[in-house]
Amino acid sequence: MRSDDKIVAELIRRRDAGTLQNSESNSKRLPKPLAPVKIVTAEEIIGSSLPTLLARIYTDVANGGFGDSYGFLGMVGGPKNEAGLDAIGLWKAFMKPDPNDPRWRWRKALLPIGHLGCGMYHCIDCRTKCGKIILFEPNPHEDGESWSDAFFPFCPSLKKYLEVWLDGGDLWQAFT
Repeated sequence: MRSDDKIVAELIRRRDAGTLQNSESNSKRLPKPLAPVKIVTAEEIIGSSLPTLLARIYTDVANGGFGDSYGFLGMVGGPKNEAGLDAIGLWKAFMKPDPNDPRWRWRKALLPIGHLGCGMYHCIDCRTKCGKIILFEPNPHEDGESWSDAFFPFCPSLKKYLEVWLDGGDLWQAFT
């Protein structure tokens, strides 16, 4: 298992070589890393600390734009989803009650970071130091039912998630 330092170093090496990108793009231009104060602000908004490795990725590597499928959303600014929302904007939208669905609930410490398309996201559980990854898959959700049918454990840690991705592995095959 790679250390956090080795994962960050490999991400930086690939960024600098122009080979760090998301699966759905040929773009090699990534947004600049965030200033640490932006991470502090994001943590204040969600009321939880980000796992250390995730914070380092955003402050040392890039403000999103690389990774599986459409890649990591920008934390604040940077790459956005189809609705023009970065990770914090999407989190804020998910935290709002839905007047048409009284059962809608988003867990406060769950931050959507990986944009998969079709309303699906890899989310990081900020309550866990290792950054457990949860899949939010709303498409098979049954109207009128609890939203628990849309959240699935995906990967035990951000570190393992990134190791598989950096090694060219298929995240879906590795973790489902």
